[in-house]
Amino acid sequence: MKSNLETKTSGYTIPAIGSELTRQTLKVSRKLYFQTGDLISYFIHDSNHAFILLSGKLKLYFQNNQKTDYFLNHLEPGQLCALSMICPDLELIQSIYARALEDSEGILVPIAYIQHQVTIHKSWGRFVSSAYHKQISNLMHHLQYNLFSSMDQRLENYLDKERTNHRKSIIQLSHQQIANELGSSREVISRLLKKMELQGKLKLKRNQIEIIV
Repeated sequence: MKSNLETKTSGYTIPAIGSELTRQTLKVSRKLYFQTGDLISYFIHDSNHAFILLSGKLKLYFQNNQKTDYFLNHLEPGQLCALSMICPDLELIQSIYARALEDSEGILVPIAYIQHQVTIHKSWGRFVSSAYHKQISNLMHHLQYNLFSSMDQRLENYLDKERTNHRKSIIQLSHQQIANELGSSREVISRLLKKMELQGKLKLKRNQIEIIV
């Protein structure tokens, strides 16, 4: 898994902690740059640092023992990836990686620094607490959903999240891409999408799916 490192990050404010604390945080952080399509795992597995996305967009995936990938959730600008802070040695966490959906910038912040900031700044405490809650909730939700829901339900849930995340009703994805993210086959996904189209839930186009709200 690869990435391109070291880029300038200036003039950016992490909304949760404000401009001054962002400026202080950037001084002690390692800057990272990812190109579209890069696969990244080290920032999730680093037990000494936590990752904050400054710009762009990442998708988090879980890979099982059969090397099947399952989409977990998106990481948006200003969000802290708290997985490395939770339990980096947990086998489940070691099976999670990210893909850059577009050119993205982020920083690796020393966990010792964050722990100190939490004790003196309430905004840092809220930031970390919110990240813990959101990512653990997302992780448990998706694992439970992938284990116990039918492929029909998983597909509908996936398309709804894609529509919400991109804030538009037309999704630029091929049937094969969706199949890869849901750990299924293109044939199964194509059949289910056609079924949803006949139900009036969407319209199928070449490498596009229009969700009918």
